Amino acid sequence: MNLDGENVNKNVSTTGNLSFSITTSTTGLNFAPKHVVAVWIEDESGDFVKTLKVRANYQINYLYQWKNSSSSNTVDAITGATLTSHQTHNLTWDCTDVSGNVVIDGTYKIRVEFSEKNGQGPYTQYTFIKGATSNELNPADETYFKDVSIVYTPDATTVEDVDASDFVSIYPNPASDFVVLSCKKPINGITIYNMLGQAIDADIVKNNQFEYRISFKKEISSGVYFYKLNLQGASKVGKFLIEFNRL
Repeated sequence: MNLDGENVNKNVSTTGNLSFSITTSTTGLNFAPKHVVAVWIEDESGDFVKTLKVRANYQINYLYQWKNSSSSNTVDAITGATLTSHQTHNLTWDCTDVSGNVVIDGTYKIRVEFSEKNGQGPYTQYTFIKGATSNELNPADETYFKDVSIVYTPDATTVEDVDASDFVSIYPNPASDFVVLSCKKPINGITIYNMLGQAIDADIVKNNQFEYRISFKKEISSGVYFYKLNLQGASKVGKFLIEFNRL
């Protein structure tokens, strides 16, 4: 949850770069392995941001998810003919929208869709956090989408005003059922995310304006998690480990 309902990092637009790699796998249907494919970015609300790649000729109409989201917008996208075989797609995004503006920091979705028939084909999505701190994700393979790599890197020269004076401490780390997070600047909002960039439910109690106790539900899994702080015009993102002892 987000403390006090705050929109963390609401008005900050950190410049940076996203590297995304994915390998698609055939369904074996109709025209396989020939297929049309699209990769695009949406914000946390599901609003279209930018198309990264579309390879399609006449069958482009069967990229239903992409067309509904983007209205077929291909500004700055890689485009070309229908693909004759499946492959690895290595793509980058400079964190700008179709107007060339750097988007605000927050959670974004990378959406992927392909079709080997005259109809809806497989599609999936991955989420990541864009902000002042780099992060790297390697989601598990799916039936038709494999070897996924997501690497987000903010530009060092334009990262928000978060420096040594904004030092954050978190303990215990690894954690079990709670952590105490403190910062040298007043904290206005906290959100906890999993490796998929999804906000998780947590009980956040304010000890004082610089320190919070965050308790976790037993329903979540052990693993790496991210915290994101709103620090009055800046933000701070970091990670910690949860290791539940369920003997």
